[in-house]
Amino acid sequence: MEEVQDRFDFGVRYPTYSCNTNDSCRYVLGFEGSPKMLSIGLNPSVASAYVPDSTVLKTEREVRKFGYRGFTMLNLYPGRSTDFSLLPEEPDPGEYERNITEIVRIFGQNPDAEVWAAWGVSILARRYFLRAAREILEASLEFRDLKWVHYGDLTANGHPKHASRLCYEWGFSSFYTKEYLKLLEKLVDR
Repeated sequence: MEEVQDRFDFGVRYPTYSCNTNDSCRYVLGFEGSPKMLSIGLNPSVASAYVPDSTVLKTEREVRKFGYRGFTMLNLYPGRSTDFSLLPEEPDPGEYERNITEIVRIFGQNPDAEVWAAWGVSILARRYFLRAAREILEASLEFRDLKWVHYGDLTANGHPKHASRLCYEWGFSSFYTKEYLKLLEKLVDR
């Protein structure tokens, strides 16, 4: 109870928070608890340590509904934009690498967490989204107890749905990372 009280005294909703110097890139957002769900979206919008955006709010609501007490939001690319099509055609190499490093670090700190693939079909909009998903999935193989899931059915072309596209009657299903890696290989190598 004290931990929660302290969190609200300072107005911080998500005490687990990592961003760059000017907060134009966000790497990690969440709170501790067990069991924990890690969610990987496409890119961050406007959520901060103090205020969620609609995607983070929907994601957190579903995570809590299914009994998770800890939650961490991660993304394929850390650049903030309310419209992914406004992101640069090429990633900032330093921010891209730091993001991958942060995700692998979070996997190491939570080796038995569930990981919700929630980036949506918009992964096709930038080659670096595809590369990031491949790197993250390959890195996750080192952590054998991580369990990957997706919400609802996969899209017609085999991608997990974005968290903003949820139907609350849906549930989590296993996400078969090795099969998805095969799809990513074809898309990245085009």
